[in-house]
Amino acid sequence: MPAVLSGNAGGMRDAVRHLARPGHRRIAYLGDLRSAPMRQRYEGFVAGLAEHGLVPEPEVARPDPAAGAEGRLIPRGSAEIRPA
Repeated sequence: MPAVLSGNAGGMRDAVRHLARPGHRRIAYLGDLRSAPMRQRYEGFVAGLAEHGLVPEPEVARPDPAAGAEGRLIPRGSAEIRPA
C-alpha cells in the first residue's frame, strides 16, 4: 500500500539544523515521549543540538508526558524565556 511517512529523528534533526545554522542557541522542545515516534523525534532533537555543540536546556526542552493527544501541554514559564 502506498504511504507517505515522516522521518521522525531525521526530520527533527533537520529542523534543529535549520534553526541552529543562523545562530539560534536556545531551541525549545515540547512533546510527549510515551510513543516510539515521539521518542525518535526527541532523539533527533538532541542529535541536532549536539551537531552544533549544544545540549538540551531543561527550561526549554521539556519532554512532557502530559503533552500530546490530551492537549494538556502548558509551557510553564515559557513567556519569560527569551529566544536566541
